[in-house]
Amino acid sequence: MVTWTPDPTASDDDGTTPEVMCIPAAGSSFPVDETTNVVCNASDAAGNEAICTFNVTVDQQAPVIDNCPSNVRTNNAMVTWTPDPTATDDDGTTPEVTCIPAAGSSFPVDETTNVVCNASDAAGNEAICTFNVTVDQQAPVIDNCPSNVRTNNAMVTWTPDPTATDDDGTTPEVICIPAAGSSFPVDETTNVVCNAIDAAGNEAICTFNVTVDQQAPVIDNCPSNVRTNNAMVTWTPDPTATDDDGTTPEVICFPAAGSSFPVDETTNVECNASDAAGNEAICTFNVTVDQQAPVIDNCPSNVRTNNAMVTWTPDPTATDDDGTTPEVICFPAAGSSFPVDETTNVVCNASDAAGNEAICTFNVNVDQQCYGNLDTRSNSY
Repeated sequence: MVTWTPDPTASDDDGTTPEVMCIPAAGSSFPVDETTNVVCNASDAAGNEAICTFNVTVDQQAPVIDNCPSNVRTNNAMVTWTPDPTATDDDGTTPEVTCIPAAGSSFPVDETTNVVCNASDAAGNEAICTFNVTVDQQAPVIDNCPSNVRTNNAMVTWTPDPTATDDDGTTPEVICIPAAGSSFPVDETTNVVCNAIDAAGNEAICTFNVTVDQQAPVIDNCPSNVRTNNAMVTWTPDPTATDDDGTTPEVICFPAAGSSFPVDETTNVECNASDAAGNEAICTFNVTVDQQAPVIDNCPSNVRTNNAMVTWTPDPTATDDDGTTPEVICFPAAGSSFPVDETTNVVCNASDAAGNEAICTFNVNVDQQCYGNLDTRSNSY
């Protein structure tokens, strides 16, 4: 139903105002999406006719908006979008597209704003496109950030892998550099940086160190071989360990100090220390529980003499089951001055490396008593 304002009017040289009649008339129903030619004419009393024409187009087709932006998620409150939306119309024009809020506006932080863009053609038809702008300034959260890793393997992995969650409900990918499974430099510490970026460009970072340590600890005070006659064996000092990471790894021996060792046997004791990287140092020694005493040979018989400076021959000697010849010590020693007219007990002993002792004893008697001279002379006649 089309009208027009003002209505056309006519004037004539005879001073009259002839009526103007338009066909189709204002207020008529015009065909949709077509152009109709309207002819208006006015005739004066002399039969003279004046004509004016114009077109009426009933356009009910809205413009078409192109490049309507997708939803925007950003961490910058000053938001723009590219490309800008544009519009075309069936009348061949390109209506302006107006967005509210406009590109370049400051949008509220950590909120979602609906942007409405519209374009109107000359007929008043309107096209609308909408999209959301979210200004997100909250970084993702990284979970399971690994602790520092110390290992002796240059191909390093970590478990579990770090993961990330974001306030938009997504799970951004976490990328670590160097990546798990990479070959790391040996005997060095490498800083690993893992980051996760959400759709708005917010970044979360977690870092940890990877040390590839291929140097074993150093064990100090590794015991020498132990030979004892006591089955409950200890050793002093205990072995200790130091590591290049500054720690003092525990040294564990098997069998442990204080254990009961088999008698008359030799047992190999292995002590090891492992550092945080898994490097192992080992020290070993033997423990022999020897409960067999040495054997003393040539133990002297009892000695009776009138000389206070007493010796004996041969000297007693000793042999042991460990193949050694322990020293035999006699008290009083041969060559000592013994008390006169007394009997002295001499004790000779020999001790082996295990502490087993053998003893032999004999008596020394220094007898200097005189019983007088027997006179054998004959009487003379």
